[in-house]
Amino acid sequence: METSPRSCPVPVNSDLESSERFKQTFDAIYCINLDRRQDRWEQFQKRIPGDWPFREIERVSAVEGKQVPAPEWWKQGNGAWGCYRTHLQLIENALNRGLDSILLLEDDAEFCPDFTQEVIQFLDAIPEDWGMLYLGGQHLYVNAYPPQRISERVFQPYNVNRTHAFALRGRTMKKVYQHLCRRDWQNGHHIDHHLGRFHQRREDPIYCPDRWLIGQAEGRSNIAGKSFQLRYWKDAQEIDKIRHEEAPFVGVLGLHSSGSSCLAGVLHHLGFHMGNEFSGYYGKNPESQKCGFEAVGLSSLCEQAFPFPETKSKWLTERIENQLRLWINEKRREACEKNTIAGGKYPQLCLMGNALHAICQDHLKLIVSNRPIEQSIESLCKRFPDIDSEIIIHHQKILENGKQELIGKLRQSAVLIVEYEELLQSPRKQMERIIKFCEINPSEEQMEKACHWVDPNLQHVGRLVKPGAFKRT
Repeated sequence: METSPRSCPVPVNSDLESSERFKQTFDAIYCINLDRRQDRWEQFQKRIPGDWPFREIERVSAVEGKQVPAPEWWKQGNGAWGCYRTHLQLIENALNRGLDSILLLEDDAEFCPDFTQEVIQFLDAIPEDWGMLYLGGQHLYVNAYPPQRISERVFQPYNVNRTHAFALRGRTMKKVYQHLCRRDWQNGHHIDHHLGRFHQRREDPIYCPDRWLIGQAEGRSNIAGKSFQLRYWKDAQEIDKIRHEEAPFVGVLGLHSSGSSCLAGVLHHLGFHMGNEFSGYYGKNPESQKCGFEAVGLSSLCEQAFPFPETKSKWLTERIENQLRLWINEKRREACEKNTIAGGKYPQLCLMGNALHAICQDHLKLIVSNRPIEQSIESLCKRFPDIDSEIIIHHQKILENGKQELIGKLRQSAVLIVEYEELLQSPRKQMERIIKFCEINPSEEQMEKACHWVDPNLQHVGRLVKPGAFKRT
């Protein structure tokens, strides 16, 4: 296979040690170009950043599919055959030469603005075990299998299409070579589709940046035979943002001592993502029978904004919304990665209705824990005997007003009222309502755990008192 080096300018980066370090990232860098398309090679050279951080790029003469006949089993066309054979030969040659890592580019590769700075930040962030990197491409099957975030700059893709900018290293390079040599290609699949099947196994450390660093330049494709404009497909960051910001968020709304902890525990055991670490009056161990299911981050936020038993905010409205948005979006992103729904519970959310609605809009669902306010007040007074009962009464009434105001803002189909007493008496029936409301499909094991969690004899749910038994003092 004929190759020819293209001398790149010395990087303008004055940090020579850093420059040398990144020069050694890849043992070889190839650009695939048909001999009859010298124009594309010349255009490619002009697009190479002046501060190119890696070693020289070698031009590789691509296999001409029109001249090299494909075997009978190949049904994808001459251009696709040439593309496949060129990539396979490059990988084979690299292995034969004992190279540990290679970067493969095609002559339509278009580097993003500030490419050198961006790619260095990405390479600084990737795990040391990387076996395959995509600097450009197209994420497939993103609705069911979106890219998984590894860090702020790094994602693990499920299936990446396109072959204009990817790298291979070590054991993964050998496995990719073996995969490409197999004869189990699906009908109509080009090399990028076949590589996508390799990605989907999720057996190897394959990574991509949060934003694509290399697109495909405008021009006529040698394989598709069509002309295209400059193309950058949706990147992992955009997919991640769309996915989690359009994901539902379930707010468990209820006053103090209204049964909301019991309800939040039900959601947790049904598979909802209610937080990573819990705190609160009733305990913090979600596997025990004593847990309030109040996420640490959310409870801290709520108590800073509305420290109990106060009802006037210590924060400006804008700060409340910004901080709550950060927490909710983080939980929605985590929930999406777990293929579940995010939720949150804390009594002071009743005072944050405007922020909740502004953040989630039509993606907000409320599951309201309903208990007669007299009962919740009496329970709260017993919990905090040193606080004047009138202060507690005022606090609970303000929360109730906020709760009703938020309920009134939402369409009826976005609100589910769960009576606390009915949850204690008929937990499975109420769970079936929750399942239908949220359109989830929990396992029987999750249902059993959720039912077991609801026990009216345990302290964490309190004991219901008879209506009218509350006396103000």
